[in-house]
Amino acid sequence: MLLSFVRRFFPDPTAGANHSQDRSHPNPNTRRSETMNVQAAFTCPPHLQLEISKAVYQLDFFARSIQLRGWPSPDEVETWKHDLGVMRAFDDLKRISLELLDGQGAILHEFQMTFGHAPVSGQRILDSAQGVEVVVLSAQERQQVTSFRFLVRYHRQDQSYKHLLKLNWSPAEAKIKRAQHAYDSEHARKITGGRCHGGVRVADSARHVLRIKQAGARGYAFADSDEADGLKNVFCHERYAPAGFALQPGRVIRAIVVQSPRGLQARSIEGV
Repeated sequence: MLLSFVRRFFPDPTAGANHSQDRSHPNPNTRRSETMNVQAAFTCPPHLQLEISKAVYQLDFFARSIQLRGWPSPDEVETWKHDLGVMRAFDDLKRISLELLDGQGAILHEFQMTFGHAPVSGQRILDSAQGVEVVVLSAQERQQVTSFRFLVRYHRQDQSYKHLLKLNWSPAEAKIKRAQHAYDSEHARKITGGRCHGGVRVADSARHVLRIKQAGARGYAFADSDEADGLKNVFCHERYAPAGFALQPGRVIRAIVVQSPRGLQARSIEGV
């Protein structure tokens, strides 16, 4: 079995006052100027470039949607994509993830993309999701996020391509996880034709209390929130609930709510 190793990205503290940085690791990422000529000669295969772009775009879209402080500029994200493309071309990239941290450095929410999956059989269109889905976080929940980490899990074979990387990637330290509730993202899988899988894990405080107001005969229902956020017409389906769980009018549930191209939808449904 190949060993996995986690590395993290440190935002450049000179790039702006809003950049967050783990103080226990004072070394920022810097470009490898001494190997620029070698880097210029490397070209990631187009299909892998597209795969990386689709995966990073989903994390980038979420970060910008919640106005995550310290998120890198588009140019910096392109540098990430270059290095990830190198790792993917050498068949060494296993997973990327965005972790949102609270003031104590614990992981509140985590969004992952894994690579190396078999594409959907017979699917010609790369993106069948028609858009990205993002977790709906309340203003109070967003305020708890004080920093973030962008991590890469790889198979520790970087000795063969390390000279091609533009950034210095440093080992990631273990963090306490407050993220407890998870679901697999269908949209993340569809966007890449099954080549990448996505997973979301959030803290219990990020789940919404909903009351089912209307139920259909095919396992679906619509629910509203009694909370101050005023979420309305949240689509619920039994496939995101425990086996045998009935979505009945008047029933109160707790769920992760996502904004999808088709509107608000519930994930990881549980009864109250």
